Amino acid sequence: MSYNSRKIKFIREKVKRITQAEMAKYLGLERGTYAAREAKGDFTPEEFAGILRKMKISKEEFDSYKAPGDKEAEISSPESLILIESYLQVALSVMAELLAKQNGASVTGTLNTLTGAVKAEYERKIVELSKSLPR
Repeated sequence: MSYNSRKIKFIREKVKRITQAEMAKYLGLERGTYAAREAKGDFTPEEFAGILRKMKISKEEFDSYKAPGDKEAEISSPESLILIESYLQVALSVMAELLAKQNGASVTGTLNTLTGAVKAEYERKIVELSKSLPR
């Protein structure tokens, strides 16, 4: 059965600080065999249960971890949100510069117009969301 290999590796290395050799020995596998299985997440249910025991976590706790590279982790991590915001700020600036050149307007004025449009759209979505929440 296939398990999330990135999550297993992330928890083993970064959270629990367990080496592949230690995990392999605990499971009764050669280190190379363990490494190959970990890379694919290719463990039997019994081996996966052993991994959880060695890491001293429950299946629910394992599921709650978000490993780097997981779509959910990328979306929920603060660093990713800051990165996305940075990309959007740069994109907005580039758009303002291009539009200003095309229309013969000032870059600052065009950027202010675009920023205002973003804020207005944000406010519209917040109002829409607040109307949909139960009271």
